[in-house]
Amino acid sequence: MAEGKWEVQHSSKRMDWATPKSLFAWLDAEFLFVLDAAATADNTKCGAAFISPEENALSLPVGAWARKPRIIDDKYWPSIWLNPPYGRGINRWVKRAALEAQAGATVVVLTFACTDTKWWAEAWAHADEIRFLTGRVHFKDPTGQVTTAAPKGSALLIFRPVRQEGAPVVSLVTPPRGD
Repeated sequence: MAEGKWEVQHSSKRMDWATPKSLFAWLDAEFLFVLDAAATADNTKCGAAFISPEENALSLPVGAWARKPRIIDDKYWPSIWLNPPYGRGINRWVKRAALEAQAGATVVVLTFACTDTKWWAEAWAHADEIRFLTGRVHFKDPTGQVTTAAPKGSALLIFRPVRQEGAPVVSLVTPPRGD
């Protein structure tokens, strides 16, 4: 995509948009997240268990994200939340999510549904599940103020430790709205 077109579609210079509480709570009830892999102290969804920009989640050794496991069904299957910085580097975050799953974590990634990109094709090849979200997510700025809707639709890419063969399970879901 030409640089100008990317900038129009992804016009925000901000990389610290927070996930709405209602969306995260809805997913946390299912996944029981133990870590927010790309957060700041102001926008983390997992309390003190987050990886800050200064820690640089992408530079940590593979498997480091899953060091705070929660026991589920007598197995260690920690679930990690990832609302990565959107932009040209999104492909690195998606690849890393897949690697963390191979290392034993379930990683749930909130991202734009960019089905026309190379990184999306890679995500499709490695994700166990893709949930397209109806409507558009209303992210919050660092002060907690709700902004206008995201410029395009979003999806959840779900990477699990035990990969099922074949195409990912695909669904359309309607998340709760609100803060």
